Formats: sequence, C-alpha cells, structure tokens
Amino acid sequence: LRCVMVSLSIRNVIMEMSMEERSLSPLPSIAQRVPVFHIFGSLPTGEKACLHVHGVLPYIMLRVGGVYNAEMSAAIEKRINNLIKTELEKDGIEQKGDKGFVACTEKIVGRSIYGFHPSDEHFVKILFASPFYSSRAASSLSSFSSPLLQPFDAHVPFHLQFAIDHSIFGMDFVSVRNARFRLSTNRDHEDTLFGTYTVGEVVADTNLLSPLEPQTSSHVEVDVISADIINHELHANNEYSMNPGIEYIWKDEIVRRKGEAVVDTFTKCCQENRPSNELAAEKEFLAKLKENVEGLKERLEGMNWKESFYESLNETDLTKAWTDLEMTLRDRPPSKPSAETEAEIAGGVEKSVWNVDNEKEKEWMWKGEEQEEEENEE
Repeated sequence: LRCVMVSLSIRNVIMEMSMEERSLSPLPSIAQRVPVFHIFGSLPTGEKACLHVHGVLPYIMLRVGGVYNAEMSAAIEKRINNLIKTELEKDGIEQKGDKGFVACTEKIVGRSIYGFHPSDEHFVKILFASPFYSSRAASSLSSFSSPLLQPFDAHVPFHLQFAIDHSIFGMDFVSVRNARFRLSTNRDHEDTLFGTYTVGEVVADTNLLSPLEPQTSSHVEVDVISADIINHELHANNEYSMNPGIEYIWKDEIVRRKGEAVVDTFTKCCQENRPSNELAAEKEFLAKLKENVEGLKERLEGMNWKESFYESLNETDLTKAWTDLEMTLRDRPPSKPSAETEAEIAGGVEKSVWNVDNEKEKEWMWKGEEQEEEENEE
C-alpha cells in the first residue's frame, strides 16, 4: 500500500461557510462550533468534488503603538473579550459556555496603507471564534476616538478574507496537498476514487482517510487544513501575467487550443513592440496641465511653504491628537479605576493601546476590572 499524501485541485464554483461542531482544526478548542469553509466544484478530470477547509478564523488588526509582547497579548484578549461580552449583554444575548470570544492573537509587522509611514510598525492580529464576534468587536472599537483603537481589515467579509489570504481567485482551481478523503461505510472497496487510488487503499491508509463522515453527494469529498492550500506557491511565478485572473484566462485558452489542435499564434504582451501614437486630446491635456502648473508656481513664490509644512506636521502629533479628539460617548462620567488598574495603565508600554489620554478608552479598560470585582463580591 502507498502511504503518501495526496495533492489535488478543485475548481472553485461555489464557496460556503458553516459553523461545525466537529472539525480538524489545529487550533485549540475555543468554542463548541468553529468555522469550516466548503468549496464545491469539479476536478480537472471532471468528477464532482467538495473540499472542506478547516482552521480558518475571522480577524481584525489593531495598531499596537509600541512593542508587542506576551503581557500586551494577554491584556488585549482580556479587554476584547470583556468588550464583546458587554455588547452581547446589552442586546440580551446569553453566552453559552465559559469559552472566550478571542481565539488567539498574533504579532504582525507591517506598514499601514492609509497615509505615509516611513517605517514598519507593530500590529496585533486578533482572531475570533466566529465571524459574529469579529463584527461586534469591530463595531464597538470603531466608536472610540483613538487612532490606535481603529480596526484594520474589519470591512472585509470573512469569506473574502479567506479568499485573499489563500490566493483564491474567481472560479480558478484551488490546489491543496495532504488531502484526506471522506468515505461512507457502504462504498465498494474496488471502486476507483481518485486517480489510481481505490476506496480500499484509502480505507487502509490512515494518512488518506478522514475521520469525518461525508456530508454531500459528491464523488470526491476531502478535508484539508488551511495551511495546506498551495495557491500562493503556484501564483508566485506567473508566466503570462502578474494578474492571476488574466493568467488563468491565458492558460485556459492554451488548453482549449491544444484540445482542438489549433496552432498558437499568440505572443506575450511584453514581446510586442507597440507604437506610441500621440493623440490630439493628449496634446490638449498636457498643455492645460503645463498652464496650471505655471499658475501654481506663481502663487507659491512668496510663500514659506517649508515652514508651514513642518508646522502642520507638529500639529498632527499623535499624542496631541488624542487629547484634541477627546469626546464623551456616554452621558455618565467614567468610573474611577481601582489602584491595581491605575498601576497597570501607568506601567504600560509607551503609546500603547492601553496608555491613552481619552477618558472613554480608559473607561472601557477599567470596565473589565469592575465586572470582575462585582462578580467576586457576589
């Protein structure tokens, strides 16, 4: 028997997501039900197939404003969990079980696409047990005025996050490795399942057999972990275009022409010498642009624009901006924090998400401590 892992490709025709009680997710048990993506399509050989993808969680990102460490990770999880719990209690939604809403957090080093930033900075990626929780957290965080509490990627729906992060484009193929087949007990062991593999060979190999029961009527039904999707590797060195959609169109047309024995007369775009024809409209627009630039230069001649520019930069200092943006989002004044909480804030990382001037954010941070004290008193 062949004890190898199977790689295959499924055309992405329909993509769905559901919350499943049983999952092959490598993540720790965070909730009774976790997200699982289901991709329905066909194999290159024509058989109908269904791909179940495990280990995908919705997320948002926050700017840290300092150095990310283990203490900050624990504080973020605690505060976000308390925030979501408060929001659910307001709506009369009862939480079942004692699991948290945040699955885990990850450090991300990058640069915001909003505005100019000369260097990379630390972000925290907050993964949730359900897309419902991520949307509630994003909605609540957006009500705060501090720039550090404005969530990134919160506007992207969960299924688009999954597709973007794993390079899944349109109805192109989703290529995976380490696929494990779901099989019902009444299938004939002599039937051919995939390629040269028979049902009997898959049943006898624990590396190929999934512990989950089939849920569809597809001929091939497999389970994979999200890390086993290899589309990133396949799109890293495109031959015809850096755009994966155009690359797929080129390859699909090549396959069609080979199937019909048509001689390929196409050439790559970069190999064509295209003449540059100057249009009358282009000349007119360039002349207007030159005229506008000359007029702008005349208006700026007597202005000390460098000094004004630096002054405007100083006025937008982040610390000062937090004070200027201070607003009261509730009618009542914030509660006085406990001595323990004041010490926690005072000992926080400079310019971190937990050391802000805005009273609303301080109230949000203290709220978790007050709830714990009330529960302990009860």
